[in-house]
Amino acid sequence: MRWRLKDPGAGASREAISEFLKKLAEAGGAKRDDLKSLLGAMQGTAGAMEKVPDSLKIHWTGFQQLPDATAKVLAVEAAKDMDQILNDIPDSSLSSDWNYVVRQIRQDLLVSPEKTLSELDKVRQRLLKTGNARVFMIGSEDSQRQLGVQIQSLLSGLENAKYSAADHSNKRLIDERLRERVKDSDKPIFVGLINPSSQSGVMMNSAPLVTYQDTNREALLQYLASKLYAGGGAHSIFTKTIGAGLAYSNGLGGSPTGGRSSYYAERTPELPQTLRFVIDELKKAPRDPELAEYAIAQAFGEFRSASAYEARGESMAADLADGLKPDQVRAFRQAVLDLRKVPNLYDELYTRMGPVYARVLPGYDPQLKSVPGAVYFVVGPEKQFAAYEAYLKSSLGPDARIYRLYPRDFWMTMND
Repeated sequence: MRWRLKDPGAGASREAISEFLKKLAEAGGAKRDDLKSLLGAMQGTAGAMEKVPDSLKIHWTGFQQLPDATAKVLAVEAAKDMDQILNDIPDSSLSSDWNYVVRQIRQDLLVSPEKTLSELDKVRQRLLKTGNARVFMIGSEDSQRQLGVQIQSLLSGLENAKYSAADHSNKRLIDERLRERVKDSDKPIFVGLINPSSQSGVMMNSAPLVTYQDTNREALLQYLASKLYAGGGAHSIFTKTIGAGLAYSNGLGGSPTGGRSSYYAERTPELPQTLRFVIDELKKAPRDPELAEYAIAQAFGEFRSASAYEARGESMAADLADGLKPDQVRAFRQAVLDLRKVPNLYDELYTRMGPVYARVLPGYDPQLKSVPGAVYFVVGPEKQFAAYEAYLKSSLGPDARIYRLYPRDFWMTMND
């Protein structure tokens, strides 16, 4: 968008910057360090020009021959952008990604700011429909009466039309982008984003569990089992892991609103070390029937009972707009309460705890290689990936692999 709002000038200046970028796109076959040198020279970095190889000097000459200040300023801005974007691109796709980005900069630059603003206005108009609007009000009836006129005035400026979902492809864009670089990544299970600027690791795993529609006994028992070591109790994984210095924010969680269970840990010294610790703590935890009451309390903690009045009102308004009816929530809550009367409830939960936690803790059950619909995602530098991949191979078998993602894998290209 930034490039679409720039003015490329007119006449010779416009043609010159267009031709320069067109030729610069062809430089992607060079080595990363050589490209960095070229970009540095264009930005005036001391000593960069001496490192530009002969194969790229044609682009330096083209830069010097740009006819006026406008074209040169735009070329320098492109160099700054490409210098940053190189950090998002792995060597395996450097040539094609460089070519794509420079061509896209050129294409966007040649779109006039007036046309860009017109297209933005069309997007804005598509959003300003009553079907897209959500309004909630928390307050007294008197306040609602006084504010009602202003709210209606605001809504009157919207087009009276039903909500319409945007058309989009069902193609798995990130999987497709990964497959461009790694041909054997047909169905990746373990993936992560390389972040070379960090030292610690982040883990975000989730798997399908229950929704408000799942009120059968087995589904609810599994849901409560997931709460045994969730939360912030003294026995919880959150408290134990922080106490051991193996993560900052962390813990087991999940909600019937999202329909998933989860495990999250950030700022881990080493991903497998933290994961092993969590699994060991769960496996060696003593049997404690009192935790059945803890699990019930944790379940109701998600039902907004402890939230502020306004927050509960907003959440209920969102539920209604999303089609989640009060009677569904009520039925789910009542079913949870009814389980409290089950004799030996803790024993029922304890037997399900391992299988439930194994869905979000790789290696808890070595026989469980993957779970349909699960997501196993990490973030960190290469050393974290190497350690985690070694753990996966030792726990799940030699075929286990973690696929490295880079920011370029999350690009939504103009071809998508």
